[in-house]
Amino acid sequence: MTGADLYHRVVSEAQERGWIVRVPTLGHIVGEFPHQSLGKGTGFKIFPDNHEKIKRLDSQGRPLEWILEVHIQDPRSPQAAFFEDFLTL
Repeated sequence: MTGADLYHRVVSEAQERGWIVRVPTLGHIVGEFPHQSLGKGTGFKIFPDNHEKIKRLDSQGRPLEWILEVHIQDPRSPQAAFFEDFLTL
């Protein structure tokens, strides 16, 4: 599964339940300096342009760890929700 696959799956599941996803990115890698990596290409975020597999190794041979961050909103009201958790791959 790629980052794009996961992004589209989350958006689809939310829409089937009547919610709207309100953010362009649904998560990112977790690590020693993850925010340094986020600007170095598309493979470190869960969003439509990440066509790399999310289950892969980092440059040191360690499995990448990910955090999922989902922001959804009811399109008929101002109510929204946020969910955040580690992904188990």
